[in-house]
Amino acid sequence: MTELDAIPDRVLSPLLDTAALTLRSLPPADVPSALRPLLAFDRRGLARGPARRQLRRALQDETEFRELVFTAFCSVPEVGQALAAWRPGDALTLASAAEERGELAVLASALVAAEPDGAELGLGIACALDAARGVVRDKRSEAGTRAGRVAELEEGMRRLERERDDAERARTELAAQLRSERGDRRARDERVATDVTRVEERVGELERAVEREQARAERAERELAKERSRSERSHEELARERARGDRAEAEHASAAARAVALDRELQTARRTASAARTASAGGSGASTRTVVAGGRPGGGVSAGGGPAGRGKRRARPNLPSGLIADTAGGAEAMLRSGPLLLVVDGYNVSKTAWSGTTLAVERESLVRALQGLHLTSGVDVLVVFDGDGTPAFSKTNRPGVRVVFSPPGEEADSVVVETVAAMPLATAVVVASSDRWVREHAETFGAVVISAATLVSVLRKG
Repeated sequence: MTELDAIPDRVLSPLLDTAALTLRSLPPADVPSALRPLLAFDRRGLARGPARRQLRRALQDETEFRELVFTAFCSVPEVGQALAAWRPGDALTLASAAEERGELAVLASALVAAEPDGAELGLGIACALDAARGVVRDKRSEAGTRAGRVAELEEGMRRLERERDDAERARTELAAQLRSERGDRRARDERVATDVTRVEERVGELERAVEREQARAERAERELAKERSRSERSHEELARERARGDRAEAEHASAAARAVALDRELQTARRTASAARTASAGGSGASTRTVVAGGRPGGGVSAGGGPAGRGKRRARPNLPSGLIADTAGGAEAMLRSGPLLLVVDGYNVSKTAWSGTTLAVERESLVRALQGLHLTSGVDVLVVFDGDGTPAFSKTNRPGVRVVFSPPGEEADSVVVETVAAMPLATAVVVASSDRWVREHAETFGAVVISAATLVSVLRKG
């Protein structure tokens, strides 16, 4: 599972919202103990910091709760559309388009919940785009703040100029009044002289005030020039950040091209190895069956028995051109292609997906997921677990899924290979196991083998 600690809340917000809704829908008895303090929170409270952190920890630590949340989130139509359109080779293009539509968080949460091929790459790109968008947003906010300060300073200058003009008009008017009243009586002249003195004092005060405001305006102009210089430097820094982002995109594109080339070389090598095994299978069938009989303690396939031992080739599942069997897409296409039997190495697969729980929980989780696979694809499933005292080949009532346990003293690996060897050659068989011994001997009897991790990816997509 993807580590959630390094992913910002903004990128995971749709998934965390679904977790909050899932928590509110659970009966109190089914709520994980770590989340019970959140039962008293309303919808708004679950959308805030402390509750978000607890929901994030629960998604990381509580397996059953995480499965419920991921299942509910993947059932949302928008999420299904995002996953259907997902292609690892187009990760950067898809993430950029989602970011432009305002759906980057939906795509990132879908990659976390479904974990398709290339999910880690997509999440890295989504986090990088979100970080770049935050830098641009901060720069724009800073530029807006500076523009506001510039506007305030300019308005202050205009206000000072208006006051200076008013003072000049007042002084002009007072001078005119003085000239018109010079012929009046001395007393009036004395009063006028006194008034003039007062006016002149006031004018002096206003002139000094104007000078002070002019000095402030000059300082404001210098600050404005500094702010403009800082703004220009900020624009230059933003341009450099964009250039670094362009270089990162170019490096990613180069890395993606190298990955495609390496994948093609790997597939060519696998086809060459498969052809070599097929060419040698006819001449060494009896010795291979002898290895199966003696390779694992406690059981095996008889050296002369089994339909695969008569020199004929087993029917193969239909694999569309361009797909690789041991990938999530290739395995899903095979399992939906027609009649075949899927044989699952039980604990080998369950410990890949549900490690850290009890064996009973692992078994139940795997069988429940396989039943869902049968319902969606129609494939018949046989899952084999190591015996723990339960009678061999015990059945359950799961439609389409048969559960068996190896006999006491015999490993499930031997039962898996015995099952493949006993199947008629007309039956196509797919084996899911990461055990090297099982893989080699299942392929000897004509089965197509996929890894435990590949089957887990198919189960989680379903």
